[in-house]
This record gives sequence, C-alpha cells and structure tokens, in this order.
Amino acid sequence: LLNIAKNKNAEIVSCGVKRFKDTIEKNENKVVEIKEYSSTEAIANTYKTADMEFVISCAKLFKSDIFDNLRFKVGVIHEDEFVIHYIFDKVNKFAVTSQKLYYYFYNDNSITIGNFKLKRIDILRALQDRAEFLKQNYLELYKESFATFFVYRCIEIFFEIPKDFKEKKLAQKLTKQYFNLAYKGLKGIKSPSKKRFLIFKICPSLYRRLFR
Repeated sequence: LLNIAKNKNAEIVSCGVKRFKDTIEKNENKVVEIKEYSSTEAIANTYKTADMEFVISCAKLFKSDIFDNLRFKVGVIHEDEFVIHYIFDKVNKFAVTSQKLYYYFYNDNSITIGNFKLKRIDILRALQDRAEFLKQNYLELYKESFATFFVYRCIEIFFEIPKDFKEKKLAQKLTKQYFNLAYKGLKGIKSPSKKRFLIFKICPSLYRRLFR
C-alpha cells in the first residue's frame, strides 16, 4: 500500500478484503488492478455503491496529516460513517488496489452483524451529518442521489427492527425522526420515489405490503 501511495501520489490507499468465518482460502492469482478516484468520486462512492470498501476504515493506509484536526466519533458504532466524507474531502487522490491484503473475520456476534441494538440507529445520525455536509460542500451530489439514498436507508433500518425487540417503539420513533428529516430534504428535488416515500410516511405497514 505504501508503494502504491508513493507511485500514485495518493493520500489514501485501500486494498481488497477477504472475508472468512472458519478457514482462510488462499488468494487466487488474479491480475491486480489499481483504480484512482478524485475527492468527489470517492465521496460519491460512499453511498452510490453497495461496496462498503469505500466507507470502512480498515484495509486502508492514510496520510497522517489527514487526521490533524479530525477524529473518529466516540461512543458510537458505524464510527467510520461519521468521518469518511470529511476524510475524502481532504484528499486529492484515493487509490484502490484489487489485491486482497486484509483478512476480515466474519463474526456473527459482532456489533454491526449481531442482533439488532438501539445503537444501530447511529448509522442514521452519521448519514444526517453527511447530508448537511453535502448540502454545504457538494450540493450536486446531494441532489443527484444522496437525498434519495438517505430516505431509503431510513426505511431499511425501520424494517430491520425485530418485532420482539424490547425497545421497538423507541427505535421506530427515532428512525421515523430521521426519515422525516431525510424526506424533508427532498423538497425541490426530482425523485421518482417520492410517492413511494409518502406511502411509508402515512402507513409503514402498507409500504411493507406493496414494496417489500
């Protein structure tokens, strides 16, 4: 990663991640591909793709001065979601190698994979912060796709809440609060999903029957 950072003059370099549960399989001998992204492209990929490799802080090498006035948020989960937009905003180039150099143990009981917890909603706090950041600094990205993405993530988290979750009502209340903020953020933005979102706002159970 250090060699790539030097050769590509990139402030951040990321590698592929190999996930495993029981045994580690050897990497296949594939051709290594290196892609380069600008600051704006990297920020867009934190929500435009399903590939979490743009968001997670592991498997990355950072130029240290990125963190001179920036720290991960304390006391939350999804802490990388809170800072990744600020991180990419500080760089000129982000390089990604397809070579899988990071081995990630897939733990069914981990904080983000295990049973639903109230702190799961921290992800929506992070996305609300990113929404405000994009409005101020990358308005076109916000209008183009993030505003709609944010609403969908609120709905997804709402339906992740288990029926037997002891804090179900509080979790639903908090999720709906973020949904209302995200839905309000669509004002003046053309989105083909607005009618669908309105159905959720009026009756989540009807939304479930129609769209899930």
